[in-house]
Amino acid sequence: MNFSMFNDSMLMWVIAIIIFGFIGWSTYKTVKLIMANRKALELFQSQHPHAGVLDGSKKSMLLTFAFGIVCIVFLCITGTVIKVDMSQIFYYRVAYLALALIFFGQGVEMSVRKKLWFAEDGFFYMEKFYRFRMITSYERQKGTVPTVKIQIGQDGIVLPNNMAVVVKEHAEAWKTAKKASKKKGKR
Repeated sequence: MNFSMFNDSMLMWVIAIIIFGFIGWSTYKTVKLIMANRKALELFQSQHPHAGVLDGSKKSMLLTFAFGIVCIVFLCITGTVIKVDMSQIFYYRVAYLALALIFFGQGVEMSVRKKLWFAEDGFFYMEKFYRFRMITSYERQKGTVPTVKIQIGQDGIVLPNNMAVVVKEHAEAWKTAKKASKKKGKR
């Protein structure tokens, strides 16, 4: 295949448009997720005013923001402190900027993905309220990051291991309280 119709300048801009098009689409999805979650969370909180939150987002957000800042620093020092072929500097800068934007976007998305809200009989996660009585199983997932799939009726959600442990503890406490109230009611 002959790509001689592309000169270096045109190829640089095609690559940049593809990369930033992907970042734009990813940003749109993140904003849509955050807005939908915020709307559903407001409804949940109005129905469960005493719900407690498990917020595991702070460390993840700080880490991804730190990576984004490192990419911005590399963007600024590429060509001066970090020596590169000047014909390639555009690609380096596009790559660093793209990575920084992706890290910042992931950091913002962590504010939704790493939070659970607990009510007496269930928990709210990612736009949905799940009742403890609907949980059928907990299954550890294979992979580099320890996760657990919680089967809830026909649906399943995958949570980081530490969040799944807290869900299981709350569900077991709810079941214990339910049994105790049934025994108390029989007397």
